[in-house]
Amino acid sequence: MVSDRPTTSDPSRPITTFRFGELPLSPPCCVAITGVDTFFGRRLVERWSRTDSAPRIVHCDLGQTDLSERFREERVESVVHLSLQDVPGVESERGLASDLSSTQALLDACAKAGIGRLVIPSSTMCYGPRLENPQHMREDARLYGQPDTRWVSTRVQIEQRVATFRDQFPQCDVTVLRHCWVMGPAYLDAIVRYFEADWVPTVLGHDPLLQFVHEDDVLDTLEAAALRPHPGTFNVVGDGVLPLSGYLRLAGKWNVPTPERLLSFVSDAPLPFSGAHSGRGFCDYLKYIWLASGERAENEFGPRTYSSQEAWLSMVGARRLRDYQARN
Repeated sequence: MVSDRPTTSDPSRPITTFRFGELPLSPPCCVAITGVDTFFGRRLVERWSRTDSAPRIVHCDLGQTDLSERFREERVESVVHLSLQDVPGVESERGLASDLSSTQALLDACAKAGIGRLVIPSSTMCYGPRLENPQHMREDARLYGQPDTRWVSTRVQIEQRVATFRDQFPQCDVTVLRHCWVMGPAYLDAIVRYFEADWVPTVLGHDPLLQFVHEDDVLDTLEAAALRPHPGTFNVVGDGVLPLSGYLRLAGKWNVPTPERLLSFVSDAPLPFSGAHSGRGFCDYLKYIWLASGERAENEFGPRTYSSQEAWLSMVGARRLRDYQARN
């Protein structure tokens, strides 16, 4: 179980800050983005490059010595933090430590520069897969995480640091977007790689309900949060759920129930989060419930365009088309 407080350096230490400006009700003139080379960073920049009314974009390097000074010089009003690792195939201790330290550095810089709006993506995996979980968890549910999965534990710690920042600087409009597993024609991470195979190993004796969200719905929500004030934490999930076996049937994939201890040996690709724990943490997400309620996000941002089933099928269809084109 992940503790309620971070186990690393104390995030509640005082942060020197300047006076925050009034939050503009109109879209910001300048948005800083970390991780412009990530999937959603590139998509956000591409989308804004096609419209005359888009804000000016500052590519944000978290290795810069005085990031707050650059924020002031560029007159940044909104910051979108997209440089965090996607779900990894093999967990990197160095990469996870970098995610934590770079996020703290960004929070410090936002405080010093008086940034008015901050958007940080997270994951519904932070709730943790547990037999005792309710059917659809709301945003105020406890973040249990998954003790065998450092990536999830790091995300929980990042959320705790963001919560401390939000309490210390209520003038800053902080939006945390917890999305479930992302599917779509172009998005790729270790979860998608796992489900791409024609033969998908599953945990013997378990068939959990799952939800997905389409890559475009995640992008739409990120854009909305960057341009207008939407303070709070929101679950970003597609409507509807199906058991894992149902998704595999829809895709025409073979469901291969496998004893958990053998799972890492029968998969063509490494299990997500594999490494020291051989994907043990990922298996729990294929065993127990961890569904999230998207009601609050729908009320705030409007309904999602794609259901969970449609998000899944968009991934499956795009992969099949690419496979066909590669063979012909």
